[in-house]
Amino acid sequence: MRRLSYAEPCWKSGIHAAGEAEQAMSPGGIVSILGRGLRVYITPPLRRVSISLGLVAAYNAGTILYTEESLAPVVSAAAEAAGLGVEVRGCSEGGGPGGVFLWCAPGSSPVLVAGYELRRPSSYGLRRLVVKRISPNIYLLELPGTGLKEYIEIRGHLPVPTKPPCMRDPLEALASVFGGAPAPIRDAVDVVSHAMGVKREEARRMLHDLAEKGCIEITREGMVKVRGPL
Repeated sequence: MRRLSYAEPCWKSGIHAAGEAEQAMSPGGIVSILGRGLRVYITPPLRRVSISLGLVAAYNAGTILYTEESLAPVVSAAAEAAGLGVEVRGCSEGGGPGGVFLWCAPGSSPVLVAGYELRRPSSYGLRRLVVKRISPNIYLLELPGTGLKEYIEIRGHLPVPTKPPCMRDPLEALASVFGGAPAPIRDAVDVVSHAMGVKREEARRMLHDLAEKGCIEITREGMVKVRGPL
């Protein structure tokens, strides 16, 4: 096991999180159950979103957040700005049962781990939480094997659920023709090309862009399926 690197820009200072805490804790999504029955291992450990999710998980679980010493001032400032009352300590200050661990070796029964490589997160009782950056401020969270996903926007250092950043026109065209059933990619390309008035090459690019954003699924067998309600 080893500590992983992180590569995201530092947060802008002076952002106030008033009002964002309530939105971050709103029921119905992955964020709302972090630390409340859901314990996760974040991959890849993108710095900004890992810290924001760590703050929420520590708040929900009523536990301490441990972080790499060089990162502690940033995390402490974020915790204070968020107004959640989360206690932040350096890695060297603890590591007992529970706790959120950012770029730290976890103790037993951690609530959330990011930035420290675990070959078998399940041995710690953790589920993998896959994070994908969709735009500079929007991320897609997915729990593999569960069908659960959630788009979040980082506001005031906290993850706030947001709508999928998907182009509606091609999705509506696909849904009108295929409904919720999977369709061969060549047929999906034809539908999008006709609906959007673009060449097949551009339609194919649009489909792959939608797949990257989590708006549709393209299977290994070359089938396309619209994911969730429009």
